[in-house]
Amino acid sequence: MAKVFTPLMSTGARQSIGDVLTFQRSARLTRAQAYVVPSDARTGPQLALRGYSTSAVRFYQTYIQSLSLAAAWTREVNVNRGRMSGYNQAVSMIVQALWRSDPTSFAIDAEQTADEEVTITFADVRTGAAGTEAGDFDIYVGNTTQSMTLYASMPIVAGAIVIPSLLPVDETRYIQLKKNSFSRTGIIKLKGIAMAKLTYVPRALNPGAVDWTDAAYTKNSAWNALDLSAIVQANAVAISIFSWQTRNAAIRYIFWAGAGQTDGTNYTVHVCTVANIGNGLGVTLPTNAAREINYKVDATNWVDGWGCVLGWFLYE
Repeated sequence: MAKVFTPLMSTGARQSIGDVLTFQRSARLTRAQAYVVPSDARTGPQLALRGYSTSAVRFYQTYIQSLSLAAAWTREVNVNRGRMSGYNQAVSMIVQALWRSDPTSFAIDAEQTADEEVTITFADVRTGAAGTEAGDFDIYVGNTTQSMTLYASMPIVAGAIVIPSLLPVDETRYIQLKKNSFSRTGIIKLKGIAMAKLTYVPRALNPGAVDWTDAAYTKNSAWNALDLSAIVQANAVAISIFSWQTRNAAIRYIFWAGAGQTDGTNYTVHVCTVANIGNGLGVTLPTNAAREINYKVDATNWVDGWGCVLGWFLYE
């Protein structure tokens, strides 16, 4: 029903009179036109655009909103002083990119993966699989959102773009990737951190070397600590061992767990499956400052048992 604020058919009329006449106001003008029922021609382009919109909304909800880049799209809107939401900005970019290139890949994660190195992970908008879109993506970087300039152009490789020498320790960078002038990431904000490197230190062993025998085990079917501080370097974070056992009955066990992991959920089982036939197990376990690991074993059916340290891991 039309709302009339001044005499009927005047500039104050709004909405429609039945299915005959529609009043519309745009800026300072009021106009009247014949009532029109919107058509649904279902043309090829119309149906394609609907499909792109559906894919864009699903992709945003599944991969952008639920992961880590929703804030990047909101930041892009704020930088451009737009009035839409980050969601609408992302969906708009996805639809326009799909219109020009299908398959199309958009970022779903961004993180520092090594010293000064940033990895942007992409997924295919249609399928959610690892991004495979061909061609270079333009990478814009700046110390502020207003100072971003073209840094490099790189292609997606194995579902990601790995950007070296980008993120110094304790410095913030704003990063945006574009293709065909359309943003594929929003504006990402990352701060550089010092990345620790995990190094394996192999131990030089003589053939047949043994660091402990089954006599070293407390065989009470409870968790106990095995002290390896006389062998393993200080500051080790994990220890690789080899365990051997022979029993005169099948289905006997040694349970191995990292230091502090004796809650019954994180452990490895060394099983003797055949009586009087020895077998071995190699395993790497987290350790603590005392360089201990944990084991659990019973006292039955022992013929032979021993173990040795193969090496350990350090953070540098």
